[in-house]
Amino acid sequence: MSSIELQVGVASASRQGLDVLGVDALVLLPCASERPLRGVNGYCDWRLNGRLSRMLEQGVFSAQPEEALLTDTRERIGAERIFLFGQGDAPGDFSAWRDRFLATLPTLQKAGVKTLATELPPSTPAGDLPAQAREVRRCLALIAAALPQGKVVFLTDSPHWRDLLESHSKLRYSSTLP
Repeated sequence: MSSIELQVGVASASRQGLDVLGVDALVLLPCASERPLRGVNGYCDWRLNGRLSRMLEQGVFSAQPEEALLTDTRERIGAERIFLFGQGDAPGDFSAWRDRFLATLPTLQKAGVKTLATELPPSTPAGDLPAQAREVRRCLALIAAALPQGKVVFLTDSPHWRDLLESHSKLRYSSTLP
């Protein structure tokens, strides 16, 4: 058995938070109907002088579920590259975000991503605090399996999300991965 470790961090979902990421990739999950881009998507667009909005307007990327786009950051944020994965018109709840985010992991693995950042949805998992913590641990375990010895930074300004993630700064799992 080998040990898998995932470093988990939390940063502000702000322009300043984008500057200090220090990750290989920023993973954005815009909705098809999200115009103008908001949250971290909007801050990235602003830092890139509207390049993401232009790609959407020109039809280069329409944020449908089957779409993925890789672009550089021109060193304007604290990530080397940006992966955009469309969500279609999916609701912004945790379960929709989780399913879409976990579906991105094979692509991120193939691209050699070891460290990434992504914005969390405003809503936390359903249920009471112990149920939410279990769901977060389950999600983090799946990320750890995909990014062994990796790091994920969650972008959020929600105190509730920060509390849920605080106890998960380092996770270790035993695995039979080769």
